[in-house]
Amino acid sequence: MGSYFGSIAIWSRLSNWCGLLWLVALVAGPVLGYPPALRIAGFSAAVAAIAFLIVHETLKSRRSKQLLDHFATVAERGRQERLRREYQRYLTAVA
Repeated sequence: MGSYFGSIAIWSRLSNWCGLLWLVALVAGPVLGYPPALRIAGFSAAVAAIAFLIVHETLKSRRSKQLLDHFATVAERGRQERLRREYQRYLTAVA
């Protein structure tokens, strides 16, 4: 499935890195005395991580739906071909 979802993996990685940045800011806050710049950076990282995660999940959902539709079409085509072949065999066996 990597070939199908590889193009949207960057959004997941961005979300993970922003989440890590938020955790670093969360841990560093008490150590550094809660400087305002660190609070803003941590809050911004948390918001960005959530936004990137939402974008990733939305794209993943759309891609999954497209793939399921495509695979259903391919499966139906294969089923029709198999039924046609079996019917031809039946006709030649009966004749």
